[in-house]
Amino acid sequence: MDNSRENGILFSWQRQDKNIIKEKIQTNKLLAIKSINLNFEQLFLYDIFSELSTVIQMEKNAFNLPFFPFYESLNEYYKSDFEHFSFKSLLSNLVVDLTQSETLKYIIDSIENRDFMLDEKSQGIINTLVKLVSLNGNIYLVCKYPHLFDDYSKQLLKFLQNSRFIEEYPKLRYLTLIFLSDNFDDVFYNDINRIIEIIEPQERDIPEIFHMFGRNDIEKDFQLAIFQLCDGNLNKMEYFINNLSSEIIAFTQQKFENAVNMMLTNKLRSIGDNSRDVLRVLTTASELGEIIDLLPLIKVIDHDRSFVEDTLEISERYNFTIKDRDTVKFANIFVKRYFEKLIKYKRVINKKISDAYSELYPSNYEVRLFFLEKSSSEMLSESCDLLILIWLNYKKNGIECPPDLKLKLDKYAYRFHRTEYIKVMESFFLSFNNQNFENAVSILDAYSEIDSPLLMLEKDYFTGLAYYKLSRNKEDLDNALLYMKDVQHRSKEISIALYETSSLTLISFIINITGNCSAAQKIEREVIYNISYRIEYDYSAKDNLHRIYRKYAALHPIELAVQKTEKSLNYFEKTPLTNEYYMAVVNHIGNLLHLGEYDVAYSFAKLLYCHLDVFHYSNNKKMIIYSLNNILIAFFRTSMLIPKELLMQYIDILDTIPENPTKIIPYLTIAIIYYEQFEDILYSINLLKKTKKLNNLIADSYYKYYILINEAALLYLDSKSRQKAISIMEDLKDSSPELYRDSIRKCLVERAQIILASMRIGKNKTTIENELGKTNCRYKLIMNYFLFSDIQFWSE
Repeated sequence: MDNSRENGILFSWQRQDKNIIKEKIQTNKLLAIKSINLNFEQLFLYDIFSELSTVIQMEKNAFNLPFFPFYESLNEYYKSDFEHFSFKSLLSNLVVDLTQSETLKYIIDSIENRDFMLDEKSQGIINTLVKLVSLNGNIYLVCKYPHLFDDYSKQLLKFLQNSRFIEEYPKLRYLTLIFLSDNFDDVFYNDINRIIEIIEPQERDIPEIFHMFGRNDIEKDFQLAIFQLCDGNLNKMEYFINNLSSEIIAFTQQKFENAVNMMLTNKLRSIGDNSRDVLRVLTTASELGEIIDLLPLIKVIDHDRSFVEDTLEISERYNFTIKDRDTVKFANIFVKRYFEKLIKYKRVINKKISDAYSELYPSNYEVRLFFLEKSSSEMLSESCDLLILIWLNYKKNGIECPPDLKLKLDKYAYRFHRTEYIKVMESFFLSFNNQNFENAVSILDAYSEIDSPLLMLEKDYFTGLAYYKLSRNKEDLDNALLYMKDVQHRSKEISIALYETSSLTLISFIINITGNCSAAQKIEREVIYNISYRIEYDYSAKDNLHRIYRKYAALHPIELAVQKTEKSLNYFEKTPLTNEYYMAVVNHIGNLLHLGEYDVAYSFAKLLYCHLDVFHYSNNKKMIIYSLNNILIAFFRTSMLIPKELLMQYIDILDTIPENPTKIIPYLTIAIIYYEQFEDILYSINLLKKTKKLNNLIADSYYKYYILINEAALLYLDSKSRQKAISIMEDLKDSSPELYRDSIRKCLVERAQIILASMRIGKNKTTIENELGKTNCRYKLIMNYFLFSDIQFWSE
């Protein structure tokens, strides 16, 4: 690049600059013009060239063959033996060259080694240029990116630039070379000393342009639309405005839209063979909205992706659409309205769009409903079901349903006999949200009169959920599992969204009720496979994937689970799903503690600790229970002294939460920590009594095991109660929670036998814990033993 070059900047929309460039074109024999926009049809220079006598446009040919830019541009003037020099004859020359004739060598020798005596073909080019000057006067050879031309064309241009043929052909004095490029760093331009840079108008220049036209009275939206419709071409804009309002008349929207429609019709015709494809794609796209979602568009068009993308590229070239990174949108509202008016079978297309969204975005009930309602002038039962699903989502998340949606829902429910269903579900959520799970179950169990399979599935899903929350006994848990398995199986053919939701819930049920890891893993694999194709574009699929990651520890090695829960919390942190994020943090803390990464777990526990008050005041009982447990363990494992007052405060918080078996784990944790820090055996045993009472409701073997083994440990530490501790361990020595995998159950049985043997001979606490550590290593398990048992982290 030559830094000594003189560079001038001109603005194409300023009249004085336009006159300057006209003058320079007419008075210079060589002009180098730099511009970002080099589309001949859009460049403002096109308007100037159209006023000149003869303009010949040259650009690189796809074949990049010798002299092709000249041949193609001069084709209508070129004669050889009085025959038109056709494209076919040009290709025949290529065939001769490829057959090793001397054509190319002859051309080179003619130009470089024979004092510029020209061969037959290059001589023909020069003769044609001279004839054109004789017939038309000045001619202008406009070369777009000449540095990309073949070597022979470039060399001939250089000879013309340096006036090497002027003595023999004086008329070539009337030839002007114009080099157009967006970059003049190539060596081809090294001998060019002055470059004029032309700044084409941008949207930010629109006010100045319309001020120049003296049309500040036109509304800004119209100004932008005119600029886009005219491709930023000032002549077209001025012509458009003058024809629209030749007299001082009110610039009405109707007049404007009529003129726009005429211009767009002409534009569409000018596309040629592809105009039908553009019309088909953009009329369909106009129903999708101003921003075009490519995936449903491809499905509705029922063509391959490349066809739609290629057609949108054509529409972008003609300023019908604009591409911004991965988004395609209509250039403006007037273009969208134009194609909307041309659409045929509008209702059919809207139904297809609704079906496409159902497949692509199964959880997006609102968008499906929007297009479904546009597909018919009548109320549809399918629309009614979608309305109810939207309403159920509001109820499930504890959000007030918008009044206009509720009003519409009531109308549809009355029309399709869904009023009773809504009343039943309203009563259910009232009981469910107030923790009255027994009443919630009885409400749904008593209702079965609904003719919609989808709504019946939704009811059964919430029935299973209520049974799980109730958990009074083994029968309740069995019912929860039975309902959820049934919903997961039936929903696969009816609702993708419910299938995925019920599958995730079923995984948790299986883990927590039966401990059948292989069954849970099978469902997990199926869900991941089913959502994998939607991960790239559907947020609900991404959410579900990270919900799986969030509870990875239950089914996979802990080292892998730590990586997955970290991914999960990083993902949910950037979403509005606050509860999902904090559950991911809770699980991540649990997994880190299980892995022995205590300092990292402590840093996350501090983050979670700051939000305990928020959970408390928002009455988020589940998050209080889950968070408290892991926070306390993380603090304790980093040797932090937890004040007695704080532990008492947390116990009070747990006491205020209605009877719920999930409170068992934090009660156990506080009992262990309370003894370890304050050696108050009696208070810790009283806490264990609370856990026994809670577990009596459900008779859960997992909870029962840990309650008893901790009770035995506490009693053993009280010298007066050691025989009672030994008696409890006698009952536990051959048992372990059914929830665990075989390897862990074997380890727990061996540990119980070690504890019993140690108790019988009166070993102290430290000695027993060291013995248990050896067992853990043998089974390659990381188990955190306090009072001879495992302290339980909360991780789904």
